[in-house]
Amino acid sequence: MKQIEDYNLQMKSEIAVTRRTTYRAEENIGVQEKTKKKQDTLIDHLNEQKKKLNEQIVIIEAQLLAQKDETKAAQDILKEAYIEQENIIASKKNLLDRWQKSLLEMQRRDKALQVAREALK
Repeated sequence: MKQIEDYNLQMKSEIAVTRRTTYRAEENIGVQEKTKKKQDTLIDHLNEQKKKLNEQIVIIEAQLLAQKDETKAAQDILKEAYIEQENIIASKKNLLDRWQKSLLEMQRRDKALQVAREALK
């Protein structure tokens, strides 16, 4: 009977050890599950941020292309305006030259007319 009691005590002891081990294992699993949940939440958050940043990249690249097109168009307009300005300056110079020649010709004719009037007197 002593052997049975010893055996029962030994079994109770082993069962208690197994229970404590099981409880610790369950606690560890709970901690690991919480840690994994936090990691999963963080990963989901980071993936969401990545998605938003990729969308922003696409938008910014589209804006950049549009701005490049607008810049090219503005440069073309400036080039045309510069050419037109050069044409206007050349035309103005030509008109001034012709005006000065006309003034000189009028002065020459005016002098000739004065000489003719004095000759008639």
